[in-house]
Amino acid sequence: MGKKRSANKVKRGEFLISREQCDGCGECVVQCKKTLESGEPCIQIVTVGERYVPIVCQNCQDAPCITACMPGCRYKDEKHNRVVTDYKRCVGCWMCVMLCPFGAITRVPKKEGEHFGVARKCDGCLDRTEAPCMTVCKARGLQITDPNAYSAEKRKKAARTYTTIIDGETE
Repeated sequence: MGKKRSANKVKRGEFLISREQCDGCGECVVQCKKTLESGEPCIQIVTVGERYVPIVCQNCQDAPCITACMPGCRYKDEKHNRVVTDYKRCVGCWMCVMLCPFGAITRVPKKEGEHFGVARKCDGCLDRTEAPCMTVCKARGLQITDPNAYSAEKRKKAARTYTTIIDGETE
């Protein structure tokens, strides 16, 4: 039996991407770009059909980017349950870029005076109380929430939808 967590015990690093709610405004990308010293955003919005999909690190449980990282710059921050990066150790080998199942790691070319580019991903702005991308998301496509509460709400919504369909068919 799994552990139960109440909504008020959400870890800081857990956030949810709601593809249904993203309106593709791109404010999260702009805010991310403003926030990071590199000026390179760690979130992208891609269009799939008529939907907008935020692409950001999913902090995989068994993260292939950690396994592939030869210099060991990617590691799991157990306190926040996030995959984080020590960019001073990144040599720009791009192995993590190739293995990320979500396409959430991007290549940042080397800048003047640097030996390597880096492979950048969202580290969750752990140095801040709130991730800036979430604070500007009016559509609530990015939000901090308890995954169990969110999942329960999705199941209720699906149940209401199917009940409506079944009721509609019997009338």
